Amino acid sequence: MIVLQPKHCCTNCFSNLHLQNHIMQNYDQIGVCDYCKSENVKLYPVSQMGEHIRECLMKAYEYIDDGTGAMWDDEEDGYIDYKGNSSEPISIREILCDDEAIFTDIAMKNGLLESLFEDVNSYENVKDGEYDIWGEIDEPQFVIRDDLYGEEILPVYQDWLMFKHIAKHYNRFFAIDGYGDYSDFLERFKSILWGFADDLPVGTKLCRARKQDNTLNDLSNIQPYKDMGPAPPKFAQTNRMSPAGISYLYLATDKDTTFSECRLSDCTAIVAEFESTQELQVIDFTKDNDYYDCGSIFSEDYCHEERFMTRFLKSFVKELSQPISDNQDRSYEYVATQIISEYIRSIGLDGICYQSSVANGKNYAFFYGPDPKEVPGLYPYPFNDPHYPYELPILDPYTEFFKITQVEEVRLENITKATTVHTRMIK
Repeated sequence: MIVLQPKHCCTNCFSNLHLQNHIMQNYDQIGVCDYCKSENVKLYPVSQMGEHIRECLMKAYEYIDDGTGAMWDDEEDGYIDYKGNSSEPISIREILCDDEAIFTDIAMKNGLLESLFEDVNSYENVKDGEYDIWGEIDEPQFVIRDDLYGEEILPVYQDWLMFKHIAKHYNRFFAIDGYGDYSDFLERFKSILWGFADDLPVGTKLCRARKQDNTLNDLSNIQPYKDMGPAPPKFAQTNRMSPAGISYLYLATDKDTTFSECRLSDCTAIVAEFESTQELQVIDFTKDNDYYDCGSIFSEDYCHEERFMTRFLKSFVKELSQPISDNQDRSYEYVATQIISEYIRSIGLDGICYQSSVANGKNYAFFYGPDPKEVPGLYPYPFNDPHYPYELPILDPYTEFFKITQVEEVRLENITKATTVHTRMIK
């Protein structure tokens, strides 16, 4: 009777660091590898490696007819994902060779993949009608586990929903019944926010527009730092990133965006060009947030929930830029983003960048207010009692971080068709 010796693989068969470490920590013997032919290497039984790989696969993938990653749609005569889009299952070969790319070329050439999935189910199980999901490595029959639920399974998603509900509809200024202390949530959220941090270099040019009126009817007499800076707090209205009474500097990346944001059309507008004089650090919510990496399924630290973090971040950023659709007082819809904004300010950043909801450009909200020195005879803050014994805190003036390089008088037929009538350079 001929007894077949079990086959062994080695670290040189795999390009995945976690699988290499698994072999190094659990090797069976030292010798010649049956697949890559490396000599005097630590060997690991292929049958055990196959079992380990299957366990790792099940962390992130599921058989398409067993779980919640996709569902069958009779009308489409195919599988659909959580959005109702066609969901294409993938094969074991595609997962391991393309998505995870775990093998070296020589090990693949010598049949290691096939060996890992040989004789997985017993003859008795197959005879009794059990389907061997591992028996066909080229059959597209796996989908991402929990893909139908996606970001909804994330604790941070549930925390975000609770945070918004409490801030908008339950209590806002004090913790009541155990609700309303946002510090824990915001601290947990901090690592997500830092993923969007970006530096705004010196010399960055942005713009701001105002509709021309009686106070702005002569470009030569405009006081740009007074007339085109942030409004005095008593005139500051509710904005996405700031409540009424707190005056931040809102700028846009281009004229069309600032015209759209100000809802300007068929009028004459004054546009000021701002240039940053210091390097500023902002949270840029327009950044590509695919930076979040859930790690390898072969790592002991792999957390499947975090695979959906990028999806959550995209929905979170989209929500930040979503317009309020009707003309009612819906300022409470901005409360959650205003709290996030103020938290970003509290950890020492200069501002926030977010996609315009009405144009293709970007908006910036900088945590800087009007400059009292630029408003002679009209102190921009409402309380100015010379007998008050304390110095009241005010926002740092925006003039410490920006200069205005020019102002333009622009005639708009509509938002996208504008003609510059006159330009005045500012020294």
